[in-house]
Amino acid sequence: MVRSNTLAQLRQLKPVILSQSRRQRVNPMLVTAILFDEIQHSKPGEDLPFIAHSGLVRTHGPAQLAITELIHQKRLPV
Repeated sequence: MVRSNTLAQLRQLKPVILSQSRRQRVNPMLVTAILFDEIQHSKPGEDLPFIAHSGLVRTHGPAQLAITELIHQKRLPV
């Protein structure tokens, strides 16, 4: 069930993935693989803006590698 929902979401995102990958000169398969991993490991409600920005949900995956995100999650000192 989770896998099929993830694949459905990626199908919907395909046009955006392709256009942004071209724009940023990044392999779209890499972007898709990262999104697949992120979606598969997301927590319920994590995609709701008020939860995502509340700091209540903390995840560690390829999308959280930015220094600013690690600081936001208090994993690096300011």
